[in-house]
Amino acid sequence: MSDCVGYVGPDADRMHALPRASQGLTLLPLGPFHVAVDARNTTALHASATSITIGMRSPSLPHAHGVEIRWDGQRVVIDADPFEQRRLYWQRVGGGVAFATRIDLLPTQPASCCPATVAAQWCLSMNLSERALFDGVERLPAEHRLTIGPDGSTHLGRLTPASAEQTDAADAAAVLQDVLRSYASSYDIVLGLSGGFDSRTLMAAMLGAGIPFRVHTYGTATMPDVRRAIEVARRAGVALTVTDLSTIAWDVDAVVNSMKRTAWQTEASYPGAHALVFDDPDRLGPRALLVDGGYGALWRGGFGNHLLVRHAKALRDRDAGIVANALMRREPTLLREDLRTTAVAACTGLVQQAMDAMPVFDARSGRACLDEFFLRWNPRGYVASPQSVYDARLASVMPFLDRRFARAARGMTADQRANGRLFRRILNGAPAIAGMPYVGKRNDVPAFAAGRPLLAALTSLLTPRYAKTASIDSICYRLLRPAMLDLAHSTPVAPFDLFDTDAVRSMLQHTPANGDDAAIAQLLDWFSLSIMSA
Repeated sequence: MSDCVGYVGPDADRMHALPRASQGLTLLPLGPFHVAVDARNTTALHASATSITIGMRSPSLPHAHGVEIRWDGQRVVIDADPFEQRRLYWQRVGGGVAFATRIDLLPTQPASCCPATVAAQWCLSMNLSERALFDGVERLPAEHRLTIGPDGSTHLGRLTPASAEQTDAADAAAVLQDVLRSYASSYDIVLGLSGGFDSRTLMAAMLGAGIPFRVHTYGTATMPDVRRAIEVARRAGVALTVTDLSTIAWDVDAVVNSMKRTAWQTEASYPGAHALVFDDPDRLGPRALLVDGGYGALWRGGFGNHLLVRHAKALRDRDAGIVANALMRREPTLLREDLRTTAVAACTGLVQQAMDAMPVFDARSGRACLDEFFLRWNPRGYVASPQSVYDARLASVMPFLDRRFARAARGMTADQRANGRLFRRILNGAPAIAGMPYVGKRNDVPAFAAGRPLLAALTSLLTPRYAKTASIDSICYRLLRPAMLDLAHSTPVAPFDLFDTDAVRSMLQHTPANGDDAAIAQLLDWFSLSIMSA
């Protein structure tokens, strides 16, 4: 765990009264104050007499990929990294300020939810809100600094972004290999491999770096991602561990408890079904460092291609209504009536704020404009979620968000990165796996079309679609459906009474265990939010 909770203010004795501060957490000094931490975690939490770091600390890099808390001799200073890879929450308590890595560690538990954040998390493909899910709780946004004086006074300011020097694909590829080598000396490297472009690019970088590693994949034996990961690992001659979720004898109560922990760790924004894989500490081994290929799409022009093709005028005119509609992943039909009626307007308002904070969209540099938009807003919406899940279970790192690699990749032009050019440069170093097909949304993507949206769309018309197989969500839904039916017929408790009970019951009744994937995903998200009150 990377749990951390503290109090800064005139009444220092409040620290001893914070909830759970004495339940498995250790009090450490921070200047004249104290912070309670899980001192057992030596990979995602580092402490000294004047500073505490939450998140993996890269060798040869002074900053962590997460939150840094320090006493500068006059005040407590808390910094969030550029991608908000770990979250920190705070609230005013009496004359001071309490802060924590999880909302349920704060002394005053929330009584209501923030409607705009609920709408964004439920409806948009990425949560553009910089607020926490709950009212009365503040969240430290990415690349911001919170200072807290001994008297409880606060100041929130934006940090100056690091500048990037001009680079090319060879430079960025070399930096990525150096990043991976820096972890290999201390850990047993385990690559989380799917059938996609990003994790295979990391695999090629590892092979090129000459570091020892093994591969882990999970799902079911019939899933395209799992089958392709097995084929790729065998072709590369790399040891492979497969976790087949359909063969595990799950305990329902343990699964529900795990999903509740995951919900509090991530504000219910991470699919609890995936977190189950890492609940077993022996699955990957005691010295394992899970290498996650998440957010590779940021560096290959992988985000927002539909916006460029269909909505360039809306981007140029800053028409948030059209852009918000394009970013919708689902309608607010399950939300209770007052939230449902304001959800679209709330999402549009957040999209407008995000667009207004960016440079003017220029069609000639449209790819660069979109890349900057998604670099700024996409990671902070979700990246803290998998890292919070991992930190509670094992050591992990996302090399594509490592500051060294991010600086090198950002030094390239958007055209140099777009259409997967940077990634293909890395993959060329491992020809045995580079030419194998990749797993797309509905069918295989030939190697020559990977990372090229238009080519991938054209080839999808010519290749057969995957047969429907049991998904991770469907396995979890089949197991939990009886518990979900029970919960749907109980009285919801504020602040988790966010849903239209009749609509939820109707969807449950009309969604069998092998039902529609989109409906199952909605019901699992409803369940994650609802069990936080249990």
